[in-house]
Amino acid sequence: MLFAVGASAFEAGDQGWGMIGLQRATLEQPGSEGGDRAELRLVDWSVIKDNARGLAPAIPRYVRLGRESRHRQVREEASFKAALGFYLLREYRDSVNELMDFRRNFSSSSLRREADLLLQEQLPRLIDQLVADKRDLEAVVLVEKNRNLLLDSGFDRAFLADVATAFGRLGLYQRAGRVLLYLFDRTAGRPEQQALYLPLAQSYLKRAEYGPAGDYAERYLSSSPRGEDAGGLFAVLLEAFAGQGRDRELLTWLDKKDRPRTVQLERRAAGLYWKLGRWAAVADSLEWISRTTGQLEVKEMALLAEAYYQLDDTRAAADIYQRLQDDPGYAVQARYRSAQILLQRQQRQPALKLLAQAVETDSESPWGKLARDLLIQEKR
Repeated sequence: MLFAVGASAFEAGDQGWGMIGLQRATLEQPGSEGGDRAELRLVDWSVIKDNARGLAPAIPRYVRLGRESRHRQVREEASFKAALGFYLLREYRDSVNELMDFRRNFSSSSLRREADLLLQEQLPRLIDQLVADKRDLEAVVLVEKNRNLLLDSGFDRAFLADVATAFGRLGLYQRAGRVLLYLFDRTAGRPEQQALYLPLAQSYLKRAEYGPAGDYAERYLSSSPRGEDAGGLFAVLLEAFAGQGRDRELLTWLDKKDRPRTVQLERRAAGLYWKLGRWAAVADSLEWISRTTGQLEVKEMALLAEAYYQLDDTRAAADIYQRLQDDPGYAVQARYRSAQILLQRQQRQPALKLLAQAVETDSESPWGKLARDLLIQEKR
């Protein structure tokens, strides 16, 4: 009765009598439905009256009513308002926790749709924040618990990158595969499925399951050869074929004129070509990187010089080996190859000097032993 009197006065525009009625209800009928509803209305009024300043102190009161009230409707309304309050204060983690509790406790609530929409709005933000803070396990748990809700709301590449990062840093490739496959199967015919090919194929690759990794990569590349993830999936395809020893198919894809080209992909391609002895292709990939980035890493310079040497382009090889002669990691190789080139040019004395320097630097490495043998041979 007291709550009804106070609420009626408020609705009639008499805030003074309304406040008195609601306060009496909380004092004289504590724990009753009317008393709890009166307290909820008073908390609402404090938020309305004080605007943003009233929100922060109101939230603990909403939380308490949502937890302690014996009356379902009060708990339901207070819990939702607590979640909404946390959201407005950008406390997304607390808001998401409240909303997940709300969905469990009030599955048939008339506010269920609003709760779902609010949760869908915040989940990608919170997961991104958790991954940035390296709280990967919390991010993974959130994804797994809310995967159906995420399916309903849709997701973008940035979100999937966060998911893959969280699972990857935890080493949970099996769990990542299950979640990603679940999302993939249930997004058939939807735009979101395209963004799932790359993380799904990568999850198989990380578990050395080369068959499905290659299958998903090939499916994507066959239907979307110029797609946004074509470069990444081409790299997966190469790894998968290499892992299965499918050299013929690997070369078929590598030799496609319209295949994707990225710096990372060309680095991988150069390594594969190297293993197969395809020197011209090694040079082509590394030259493409050099043109694209303006420079090569030291290791790439050494590979390119060796490719040129194998192709009998001694001038190009000599230019690079000259620059590598003072590099700690490649000095011995560079001096040995430079000496060979000089000997081919009938420049014996500078060649012997380089061979002696190579042996002095490291006589026990494979290149050092070659330099030592050649030096002995030339001195006879």
